[in-house]
Amino acid sequence: MWRANRGRTQGEKPRQHLARQAARRGELGFTLIELLLAMSFLSVLLIAITTSTLQIIGLYTKGVTLKSINLAGRDVADSFRRDALASADGIRYVSPDKGGGLGRLCFGTMSYVWSPAAKLQQGSAVRYQNDTRQGDVRGDMIVLARVADAGAQYCNPTARGTYSTDVFLSKATELLGSREGDLALRDLQINPVIESTEGTHTIYRLRFVIGTNQQDTINTANQTCKPPTNDSANYNFCAINIFETLIQG
Repeated sequence: MWRANRGRTQGEKPRQHLARQAARRGELGFTLIELLLAMSFLSVLLIAITTSTLQIIGLYTKGVTLKSINLAGRDVADSFRRDALASADGIRYVSPDKGGGLGRLCFGTMSYVWSPAAKLQQGSAVRYQNDTRQGDVRGDMIVLARVADAGAQYCNPTARGTYSTDVFLSKATELLGSREGDLALRDLQINPVIESTEGTHTIYRLRFVIGTNQQDTINTANQTCKPPTNDSANYNFCAINIFETLIQG
């Protein structure tokens, strides 16, 4: 009788041990609520990382766009100053609406011609003439060109009061059209600051605006990019800057 009880007792011990191990494993597992909380935390973390990454990319893109505008403005201002110093015939200016669709700034031997931003957007701006082929072969639209122009002919009207719009590739250097992005000279104003006297030159204040030229992204009233809340805005790829310099001519 004792042996039988002893055998039953020894047989029950492994079963009790296994039951305790199973219970212990159940205590170490995750409940459904714990899993849901962990998944919610991971989702919030991923959303935060994604949002931060998109903001960083946007800031980087905006910075690259601003850099391209500033580099272009600096190069154009330097070119204006150099040609103004070399000018012996004074400086002449013709606005785009009077110049047959091209703005003009002439320094005697070198002239600058540019297309209005609206004409570039519409695809109706004056185009280069390719004089390396026979016939009147039109090239790309003129954005802002520096042209060899002895006698400032681009700023001299014809007998009919019109201005030449024939800009040949062999004599012109495009200052904005070859850069990454779609840039345009959006405004240019020149005013004398110190009038010339005998033996001196006139000092001019030159103010010009360079910006991106995607349609409907810039508020033309105050020359600023439309805010991101505007439906037509492309804020990260929009940049505009006003440049001012003094030139002597």
